[in-house]
Amino acid sequence: MRPHIDATFLLSFLQTENFVKNVLNNCTGTSYPAINSTDLANLMIVLPLSIEHLRKKLEGLLKKMPLEEYGQVTEGNPGIYRKKA
Repeated sequence: MRPHIDATFLLSFLQTENFVKNVLNNCTGTSYPAINSTDLANLMIVLPLSIEHLRKKLEGLLKKMPLEEYGQVTEGNPGIYRKKA
């Protein structure tokens, strides 16, 4: 069965310390620890937000932020702001 997510992301995620610890915590056996396919299939894989979902979250945060109280830090970095004194 092919995953419906980016293979590079999946490989990177499977190699993270948290995922490996989770697998090891679900292993059985002492001389040859192993995890069965059912337990492995039940482990959570945290997927990144889609671009659209991320855009909506950011829009919601920006609506809550009174940007008129902030000034641009540098001319070269239009996305960096600091609260005005």
